[in-house]
Amino acid sequence: MPPRSKPARPDNSELFRNLIVAVGIIAAAVIFIVNARQLWFTQDDAFISYRYAQHALDGHGLVFNVGERVEGYTNFLWVVWLILCGLLGIDFDPAAKALGLASGIGMIALAALLSRRAWNQIHDKGGHWAGFAGAIIVGVNGSLAYWAVSGLETAFFGFLITLSVWLWIDKSPLTPVSLALATMTRPEGGLVWLVLVGCEFLLGRDLRRTLVLFGVTALLLAPFGVFKLLYYGFLLPNPFYAKTGFAWEYVQSGLEYAWLFLQHYMLYGFMLIPIGVAAWKLPSRWKAVPILFL
Repeated sequence: MPPRSKPARPDNSELFRNLIVAVGIIAAAVIFIVNARQLWFTQDDAFISYRYAQHALDGHGLVFNVGERVEGYTNFLWVVWLILCGLLGIDFDPAAKALGLASGIGMIALAALLSRRAWNQIHDKGGHWAGFAGAIIVGVNGSLAYWAVSGLETAFFGFLITLSVWLWIDKSPLTPVSLALATMTRPEGGLVWLVLVGCEFLLGRDLRRTLVLFGVTALLLAPFGVFKLLYYGFLLPNPFYAKTGFAWEYVQSGLEYAWLFLQHYMLYGFMLIPIGVAAWKLPSRWKAVPILFL
């Protein structure tokens, strides 16, 4: 009689590594929620979206002033979310904060997973600690906690962009869907879409995938664009036309804003060095992550 084969034992080392990442995500999420609770407030701009949603529920359409079709919001999908919540009898502000908090936790989890995988692309081991660190770095960021409870779409948009990058790295067919949702949440999502199209062509070196990424996303956004043209008469929201221009003052303001970001988040720009090193060492497709960050 042949000897019975012993059941395979679980890989304890892999379980330990997964546990480290999970602990990092949970700890970061707790820190994030505590910070968000201390910052609990509603940004005044959120009431623009609330007013558009309320007028839509009242049968006046997506307008700020009744009878005046002007796209004064820059977060279409966020307004749609508020309308859906209103139909269910849920107040706008709690609904906005709930999705903001959920989006922040989603970003923490994705940051951990992306950090772990990126580290493992360069080194043979230690990716679980990179995942732990990635979660904590995002979780302790005060800006994420601030905007997650502001009533605005910032955290939700950030989650969709992070998700789009994750799906693109995995060559997922859902990438165009995520990019389309991001672009309908904020117009800047269209810039990320075009950057990823460029990365697909230059880094992925796959013309077919490049055309599919561009074409399918454009196809998904086409009805949205037609609606905006027919309803408002413009493809971009009114704040774009009201707040942009080509004068030197705009350039100077942008440079000052960029320098402020480098001061507060990038150690006066020195953190760009490890990002550049990572971009150099990472495999071709993964280079899109630091490229998008920059």
